[in-house]
Amino acid sequence: MRAMEAAAAAAAPFLRLASVAASDLKQGDVVEHDGTLLRVETFSISRQGQTKPYVQTSMRNVRTGSKKDLRLRVDDALEKAEVEVAKHLKVLYTEGGTVALMNPTTFEQMEISASLLGDRAPFVSEGMELQVESYKGAPLAVHTPEKTEALVADVAEPPAADRIEKGFNVEARLENGIRIKVPKFVKPGDSVVVSLVEGKVGTYIGKGERK
Repeated sequence: MRAMEAAAAAAAPFLRLASVAASDLKQGDVVEHDGTLLRVETFSISRQGQTKPYVQTSMRNVRTGSKKDLRLRVDDALEKAEVEVAKHLKVLYTEGGTVALMNPTTFEQMEISASLLGDRAPFVSEGMELQVESYKGAPLAVHTPEKTEALVADVAEPPAADRIEKGFNVEARLENGIRIKVPKFVKPGDSVVVSLVEGKVGTYIGKGERK
């Protein structure tokens, strides 16, 4: 495990910082502010009355996930981080709190902590493709597909027919142990498609095709 982590660290370049004016920020940029790495989520240039224009941003701490709103002068300089991005890394396996990945082109392997995936971690499975951003050779953030399929282990008994309303959902337990709400026609053994989008992780989207 240590050898794999060392290889990943050696392969990834160090974080490079370049000064950028606040007015030139773009959504998705990662900047350093007060010693913290922040990702730009929303960005707009505004003006109130006769005052000089300013930049209003909403940023997210890339390590903790917390959000922060910043109001900057258009000529304020920030340190923009050019983060190394590795795309299309395939999941080999998950074990405990570790996810093993492989680059399908170079066959290089690396391991990341499942904690980087937050509440998406239980839905990560063999063969899924992930995108990993690295900071100074260490994984910084992990991006998953927007949806995935999961198998239903069991479904709660629905209430009596006279209590079922249109669109009524029941609780289902997936094979990964996560409980979600599904339509009453879903049964054990079915495959369902669930969202992996932030704020909607585990939300039922539709029936899957896995057998």
